Amino acid sequence: MKPSLFLHQLIHALNPAEEASFLSSLQSGKKGENSLYLKLFQEIKRHDAYDEAAMRRAFAGTSFGKSLGFPKSHLYDRLLAHLQGRQERAGIASFLRTALDMVELLAERGLHEQAIRMIDKGLKRAEEMENAIHALQFLRMKRRQAMQLQLHDLPKQMNEISSQERRWEAALQREQTATRLHDDLFSLFQEVRRKAQVANDPLVQALWQQSEQLLADPELGFPATVIVLRARSHYYHMREDFAAVHDAYQAEIETWEAHPLQIQNAQMRFVRLMGQWLGSKALLGDFEGLLSEVKRLRSRADLDQRGEAEVFQSTYNLELYYYLNAGRPQAALPLLDAIKQGLQRHDTLLPPSAKLGFFYNLALVHWLGGQPSAALKWVRQIEQFEKGAVRKDIRDFAPLLAQILHYELGNTSLLESWFRAVKYRNKHATAPSLEVILADLMQKLLGGGDAGSHAGHFQEFVAALDRFAEQAGVSRLGIQELKEWTRLRGQR
Repeated sequence: MKPSLFLHQLIHALNPAEEASFLSSLQSGKKGENSLYLKLFQEIKRHDAYDEAAMRRAFAGTSFGKSLGFPKSHLYDRLLAHLQGRQERAGIASFLRTALDMVELLAERGLHEQAIRMIDKGLKRAEEMENAIHALQFLRMKRRQAMQLQLHDLPKQMNEISSQERRWEAALQREQTATRLHDDLFSLFQEVRRKAQVANDPLVQALWQQSEQLLADPELGFPATVIVLRARSHYYHMREDFAAVHDAYQAEIETWEAHPLQIQNAQMRFVRLMGQWLGSKALLGDFEGLLSEVKRLRSRADLDQRGEAEVFQSTYNLELYYYLNAGRPQAALPLLDAIKQGLQRHDTLLPPSAKLGFFYNLALVHWLGGQPSAALKWVRQIEQFEKGAVRKDIRDFAPLLAQILHYELGNTSLLESWFRAVKYRNKHATAPSLEVILADLMQKLLGGGDAGSHAGHFQEFVAALDRFAEQAGVSRLGIQELKEWTRLRGQR
């Protein structure tokens, strides 16, 4: 990605307080309101997408006119430094980083007693947060300062430091083991999302056993515990055991609530967890109280733009999921304007997986709600999305959904071309793919016949979907949606 886009994304990711603070710092310079850096910031902020030509026109005839390369780079660095300065004034993690810098500053000046005092202060906070990495950094610094002072009880001090280091090294080892476990399960989950029989894979089972052993460790600290519980939620997702997914999220919430200082320090992580917990309720079909919880999350007034983006992502997807699974896609249509606005507002803060999830759900709402033309626009968004392996299940199903929408719209010439391509791609296949099953249905429907014969074709289609879903390693995404489409077609 080009540096200009990094600057554009960073500026558009600022919350109102951060933006106001940075603008104030730009205006406080010698040139005040006439600062070209202030104008550069405002021009970039004004455009939803970065436009180099517009930037050049805006600064024609100024010292920035010949080349915007250095001004953009300098503005980016200055903005990062400003944000870092704001961070250092709030938050425990920022306090720990600042304390480490202060220790170095004091030690360089030979103020070893003052350095040790700052170390002890920082070490106490690191221990409160169960932050093994920072605790070890403070202990390493304390060892150096104690050796500089050469006090009479130095051997005792060294033994105490060594004992503390061993304890934190063991805690860090547990956390790293938990992190690798989580990452392995998460990678498998993304690779085989919603595929049949994946949980029986020996590797998955070995990772599950490792999670059991970790949770049985009485010395497992807070950071490692929440990581392992999240890993277990991925495991249960792969098994499609949504009650267990819910319980894993519930256990993680209870762990956080038992450590209120952790919530205070990482509120966003806790808010994200709450959204995932509510999502597990939706997967269970436990919709009682779900919409009221969604409303409560959206009413929070203590969130910055990142928090608002997280709440937008989780709550609107939950509502779409509810209406789709309740067989009421048309009831979701009034939400769509707010979702489109939210996608635009939070564009730089939403991960690719979230965007693809929204595009897919919006396409489903329009498709199952009887608006194929509008659905096709969102399918195109999926097909034109930046390349990558994220949500491969959605990417793979989108072209098939496009063919259904062409059928609904009467674009038979496009379908005829697709039929030929399907036949060519699958001429050596030993078992029918989802593409082949769908193409077979389309050809039969376009071949004529009355409503009775069409109903028979749809029944055969559903039976073929069930057989397809039983195969090991196939993506399950889209199958239920195709069955719902079949049901709705039968009502028309």
